[in-house]
Amino acid sequence: AHAAGGSASQMQGIKASAAGGGATALYTQIAGGKQISRREFDRWVLNAHGADLSEADRELLFVLFDADGDGFISPSEFLAALRGPLPEGRQAMLDSVFNFLDVHNTGFVNMANQPRAPRDILDLLGAATQGARSHDAVMSKQAFLDYYSTCAAGMSDQQLEEMLRKDWPAAF
Repeated sequence: AHAAGGSASQMQGIKASAAGGGATALYTQIAGGKQISRREFDRWVLNAHGADLSEADRELLFVLFDADGDGFISPSEFLAALRGPLPEGRQAMLDSVFNFLDVHNTGFVNMANQPRAPRDILDLLGAATQGARSHDAVMSKQAFLDYYSTCAAGMSDQQLEEMLRKDWPAAF
């Protein structure tokens, strides 16, 4: 319980440091499209927040940032962790597109049946292998929201809308 409570306040501190310029080294890596290792993350957290963070707290924070669990924090994961929950307008935009695609109102969409499904989504679902589409490329609404909120973490609302219009023109 201590680690979880501590990590919430530490996350707020990290967000404040990043917003205040404390994440300059990480932002430099992110701007270059590089991923952040656990060691680099620890070094940044310790420099920004001192030795008052335990190893367990640093591990928990890293896990919160490393959404896909690959042991690295990608630029989009870093921005998504700092961003927090989707703003209402973005949520509504993404809900609208997903609901359009979910013709059977099941909360799932088979992306293999979507002729304009972005290659990144098909790759994520393991459905894009040498041009062939799997019949099991089902994406839940939550996975759809997570995908687009992570992709759009550094975008304006207008840029997100443009991306959605490009990816799913029939939804608009």
